[in-house]
Amino acid sequence: MPSAPRYRRVLLKLSGEGLMGEREYGLDPKMVGMVAQEIKAVHDMGVQVCLVIGGGNIFRGVSGAAAGMDRASGDYMGMLATVINSLAMQSALEGQGLQTRVQSAIPMTTVCEPYIRRRAVRHMEKGRVVIFAAGTGNPFFTTDTAAALRAAEMGVSAMLKGTQVDGVYSADPRKDPNAERYDQLTYHDVLARDLQVMDAAAISLARENKKPIIVFNIHEKMNFVRVLQGKGLPSILPAVDVCNLASLESQLPLGLYDRAHVKGAIYARMGRPSEGYEGIKAVLRDLRDAGLGSLPGGGAEVFDDRVHDEAFKGKIRGEQWLDVHRAA
Repeated sequence: MPSAPRYRRVLLKLSGEGLMGEREYGLDPKMVGMVAQEIKAVHDMGVQVCLVIGGGNIFRGVSGAAAGMDRASGDYMGMLATVINSLAMQSALEGQGLQTRVQSAIPMTTVCEPYIRRRAVRHMEKGRVVIFAAGTGNPFFTTDTAAALRAAEMGVSAMLKGTQVDGVYSADPRKDPNAERYDQLTYHDVLARDLQVMDAAAISLARENKKPIIVFNIHEKMNFVRVLQGKGLPSILPAVDVCNLASLESQLPLGLYDRAHVKGAIYARMGRPSEGYEGIKAVLRDLRDAGLGSLPGGGAEVFDDRVHDEAFKGKIRGEQWLDVHRAA
C-alpha cells in the first residue's frame, strides 16, 4: 500500500535547463513528458500541485545584460520564455489527463489567465494543476524568487526544487568532483556560505514565511513521488526544525552544566560523552558553526545566559528577543 503523502499542497520549481534533456537549447518533448508523468503520479496521491518554471533553456536576462542588452528588457524576454515553457508543460499535463491552468504575471489573455491568487487557490482545490508563468512580472527578480513568493501566497506546505543533482552541494558536482553534499541546512547556512541552490532573495522570502525547501533530482524516475512519500528530508529548514530532525531531544545528561533547562521548553541532548563544561562549549560551537542560533529564535537564544554568553559572544540574549517580539 503506497505511503500517505507528507504534504497536501506543494509548489514544484523547475529550471528551464531541466527541460532540455540532452539538448543544448529549447525543450526536449521526452523530458517534458517524463516530468508530466511524475506530476500526474503525485496528483493521484491526492496532493495539490502548482509549478513555477524557469526560462533559461530559451533566454536568460542576465546573459543578455552581460552581452550589452538593457537588463530590464532582457528580463522581460526571459519572462516570455517562461510562458513558452509553461504552455508546453500544460499541454503535456493535459495529455496525462490533468486539468491544468497557466497563470501569467504579465497579462496575455489570449493564451493564458492573468495571475489572480484566489482563483489559483480555487483551481487547486478543484484538483487542477496551476502553472505560474512570467516570474513575478518584474525585472531583476528570478524565477526562484517568484517560486518563493507564490509558495507563500498559495500557502503550500513545502517548496520542492527539481534540479539536475540530488541535493545541495558546495559547488556543481558535475564540474567539481570534490563538491561537498549537504544533507540539511538552515536558511542562514545557504546565505552565509553563498550556496547557489537559489538566490538570496528567494531564500530570505522562504525563511520569512517558514517554507521548507526540498532539493531533489527531477531526472530520476519517480523521485518526485518518493519525496512526497517522505523518503527525502527537507534540504533547507529553519534552525529549530533542524534541531528537531537531528534528534536534539528533551534533556541534557546530568552534570554537564548546572542549568539544563533552556528557554521556551526546548532542550538539547549532546550526542557525545560528558566532557564537563568544556564539552558543552565544544558542542555549542558546533551548533553555532552549523548556523544554528544565528537568527532570532534559531537556537542560540534558547540556551541559558551563562552558556549563551560563552558560546555565542555578541549575540542577543533570549529575554531580549522576547522583548523585541513583545514590542513588535
